[in-house]
Order: sequence, then structure tokens, then C-alpha cells
Amino acid sequence: MTRVFARRVVLACMCVTVVLSGCGAPTSGTSRIEDDSIPYELLSPSPSPTRPTQEPSPQPGESDAQVFFVGADDLLVPVSVAMTSNGLADRVSEILSRLENGPADDAPEAIGTALGPDVALQLAEIVGTTAYVDLILATRQPAADQIPLAIGQLVLTVTSVSGITHVALLVEGEPVDVPLPGGQRTPGPVTAAHYQELTRPTTT
Repeated sequence: MTRVFARRVVLACMCVTVVLSGCGAPTSGTSRIEDDSIPYELLSPSPSPTRPTQEPSPQPGESDAQVFFVGADDLLVPVSVAMTSNGLADRVSEILSRLENGPADDAPEAIGTALGPDVALQLAEIVGTTAYVDLILATRQPAADQIPLAIGQLVLTVTSVSGITHVALLVEGEPVDVPLPGGQRTPGPVTAAHYQELTRPTTT
């Protein structure tokens, strides 16, 4: 190494040392930064990302549902309705209220309901795609041969809401077996397929 080249190397190292010293960067060891010199928001832990708890709004076509009533031929007839609620639980509660209120006075045909006049329907909870519906029975209950129709109305109506595939029944808060067509009972939950035989065949 020539003397001139060595001198240039020494000068370059001195310049780097001066620049680092001027910028305040430590050349060795560590230094403590006082809390007062750190912006306040940097001292607080970063918030963990949270998932939205609000239920998604229904997509196009999901806001329509069907309320099932009893036709003159003692078969269940669907009546299409446009839902006004957004959340899934709200939509189920709305369709239960429409079923509980019975057919409208301006219904296109003579239809009725097998549910008793004082039966109240309340949504207890939704677990996955299963709706747990609480029946508050009146003193005058439907006739025995009308019970499958009444339960069919309930199950077919609730499962017409997009997002619900099964229905489980409670009576005043207690789980009960679900009456099926033909007189059998099942612990449930049940689906629309269990009551399809009670519906009026669609015509093409």
C-alpha cells in the first residue's frame, strides 16, 4: 500500500466517524431514550384488529321469504313476502310475527292458519343455521289433527329465510319433540323436507 493511498483511507474513516457523531448515532453500546421524548401514541400498545360483530346485510334475493298458510284443500300454501329487516335474527323474528298475525285480509285465495288464535312465536336463539323457536301456547290449543299442519307452517316459514336450514322447538323455554306428519315425533331439529308432503304441489 502506498503512503498516499493509506492517507486517503485514514481520512475516509475519520469522515465517517464525524458524520456518525453529528447524527447522534452511538458508535458503541446502547443508550436509553427518555419516555418524554417519545410521541405518546407510540408508548401505547397497538390495538388488536377486531372483527365486525354486525351481521352482514342480506344480498340481493335474500330479503324475500315465504309465509305458509293452510289452503282450502288442507295443504300448505306459500305466500311470498318482502322482508324489511337486515340481520338474520331480525329477519326470523319478522317472519314469525307475520306467521303469528295470520293471512292478510286481501289474500288472493281463501287461506287460514292451523295455529291457535293466542299462540305466540318467539325466536329464542340461532345456533349456526338452526333457529330455536319458543311457542307460548294458549289455553285452547290446536286440534290434534291440525298440529302437524301448524308445525309445518312454522318450519317451512322459518326455513324460507336465507341462512336458516333447521328449526328446533321449545315450549315456554323447554325443548320438546317435534310432531311430524303421520303422528310421529322427533327430538329435532327438523328441516323443510320433513313437511314437504303437506305442501300443495307446484304447477308448471
